[in-house]
Amino acid sequence: EQDAFFTIGLVQVADAGTEVDQEVRNRLPALPNREQAYAILTLSNRNGLTLVANTPQGLLYAARTLTQLVRCSGTVSEETAIEVPLVRIVDWPDLSERGQWGGNTASDLAWTSQWKLNALEISAGATVDEAGNPVALVNRDVFLQGARLGVKVVPYIPHLEQMLKIAGMRNKKGFASTPDPSKPLPSDYVPGLCMSNLATQELVAAWLEKAAEIEGVTDIQVWLSEDAAPCYCPKCIGKEPFGLEIACIVGAFNKVKASHPQARLRILTSQGSYPVNDKVLSALPEDVGVTYYDGGRTYDSSHKPMIYPLLEDYARSGRWLGVYPQITHAWRTVFPWTAPQFIQYRAEEFVEKKLRCMIGYAVPSNRYHAFNVMAMAEWTWNAGGRSPEGFARAYATITGIADPDLFARWALKAGAAGWVLAESRLFLTLIYDPSLGLQGDAPFDHRFQNAGILDVDTLNETITAAREALKLALEACDPDRIDESECVLAGLEAFEALRFIMAGIKASSLDAQGGKALAEFLDQLDRCAHILRTRMLDWGERICAGTDEKLPTRLLDTAGVLLRTCDALRERAVHLGVPDPSPETRLQKLGEWSAKDFAPGQKAILILDLEGIVPDEGGSYHVGFDFIDSAWGTDIERIAIRIEHPEHSSTTVIAQTPDALKRLSVWERWCEMRIRIPATPPGSKRTLELALSGLPPDAPEGRRTCSGSVGIRRVREREDAP
Repeated sequence: EQDAFFTIGLVQVADAGTEVDQEVRNRLPALPNREQAYAILTLSNRNGLTLVANTPQGLLYAARTLTQLVRCSGTVSEETAIEVPLVRIVDWPDLSERGQWGGNTASDLAWTSQWKLNALEISAGATVDEAGNPVALVNRDVFLQGARLGVKVVPYIPHLEQMLKIAGMRNKKGFASTPDPSKPLPSDYVPGLCMSNLATQELVAAWLEKAAEIEGVTDIQVWLSEDAAPCYCPKCIGKEPFGLEIACIVGAFNKVKASHPQARLRILTSQGSYPVNDKVLSALPEDVGVTYYDGGRTYDSSHKPMIYPLLEDYARSGRWLGVYPQITHAWRTVFPWTAPQFIQYRAEEFVEKKLRCMIGYAVPSNRYHAFNVMAMAEWTWNAGGRSPEGFARAYATITGIADPDLFARWALKAGAAGWVLAESRLFLTLIYDPSLGLQGDAPFDHRFQNAGILDVDTLNETITAAREALKLALEACDPDRIDESECVLAGLEAFEALRFIMAGIKASSLDAQGGKALAEFLDQLDRCAHILRTRMLDWGERICAGTDEKLPTRLLDTAGVLLRTCDALRERAVHLGVPDPSPETRLQKLGEWSAKDFAPGQKAILILDLEGIVPDEGGSYHVGFDFIDSAWGTDIERIAIRIEHPEHSSTTVIAQTPDALKRLSVWERWCEMRIRIPATPPGSKRTLELALSGLPPDAPEGRRTCSGSVGIRRVREREDAP
């Protein structure tokens, strides 16, 4: 009718009149996390809705829920049909803080906040200016945007033992810890902070003060050192390092609290503090919040419970506890994984064990894992709500995916198979030791301490499920689903091949039957390596399309690591009499560099001959690098192919890598970057040109070493199956 109308009202409980019934007025203030609770009520005459909450934040969440319920027939105009449901909803979150850190999260608030994610933790940018004064170089606009969107933004000071490096204070005297005099300095050594030094406490207090001065800040977090990093000065030696660290942080914060009484302190634990977390918890004042992080135990995608009894008791006692889990395959890899079952599993545990906060980590950004981010928002708000199938169907509907039922069926199959692969830690294991021990032990890394290939008893069933997921993806004709399904299946089949290969590869000799079986599994591994490299790169390129972003280096590492495993296993198999059918696809060493190459200056330029290695027609290649143990790592600054013109003593660059360049070090011991070498006329001489840096000009005489090696391999295109 012409005079018909529909009213949507927003009311706070304190101001609610008779349009809000007494039951709701009584119930909302008593709900958990009451400041975020809300109700959506249909008016008695059915010509309107009332959104009611205890606070403006609750009203914001009511409005966000309503926007997801409203249906519009097309572009909004005076003639547009809008469907508004007549509902009665009373809703509140299970976890009071639900958010993220890392990646692109600071620039992603407009998207994540619409799913009711309400927390963001970002670096305070703690450093010093040119005059040596402590500053916090953080974008203040993020805090203003957070306030507009209902998101709490918490600045943090990163792991304290890394702060002299982060702040560019490596050579600044008066703060540095004293290293263990009985041990040689590790590669790329930078001292930590001496926690017994009053100057350190003043420095930390100054950084906390700068963070507290940011408009809207209520909480500030300090990350404990990732390593115990003991100081061996007379004041520190023999004392528990994390006891000294806690005393320093709390002492520094007390100085800040006098002028900023609204500020609250949070502490992030670490794998270094794990053995003494009981002492850390008992040393903290009751008003200090604790977030559980451990590079091996919270960056974990297994079925193991994450919150162990010490922390469970702490949270159940009423103390504030948060957690920093990964919501992806692994922190060190970038791998496609649609994971509804896994995300719900984690959220259910955190809610059941009375945590207050979950800060998820998506590597390298949300754009690679949108489903998992939205799933985290779903189940941290209501852990007992929709089933994985129901959420997957809703996700497809909201994001405009055709045939939500087909998508949901695929997501359950892909999610289950992907979880088994993630739990195996296969790619995390390979990243740190691609040869799986055939070329020496992997160096110890605190982030790698819990990795290892697990024996999955149900592997055959999982491979069957992965194949079923691939069939559903092909039915949908969706490139993203197809590539994810092929990657998961290839990962599982690589796992299967490795279980056999690793059992037989260390034999002193093989009979004919054993050699044939080994060759078949090596061929299977080659196929898996090819699928992973090509599908993951295509997946990443689609995500980067239309932006100026390069593929993340961790994606490149994940996509290429199995090639290196095949290198090592094929080399061993050749010694056992099993020929390699594709030697041109193995990394062929071209040369090395050392400190003497940096002698003329801080840049080293290497020119390496490609004659007899790259045919005239060119092709697709990887340039591979390996760290050789030395005092300093190496920055790769240029990778180019050039043609030399001897007739007029000049060169022409004909190709460069499209990939982001990186540092090679004890922490990143290998990498491979793509380069497409064009065809060149016969007789032309092509060379590989590298520009490297890394040896500091002030490196002491006993630590002037900086070494690595470089090689090249031919790689196949997607359609060129092995």
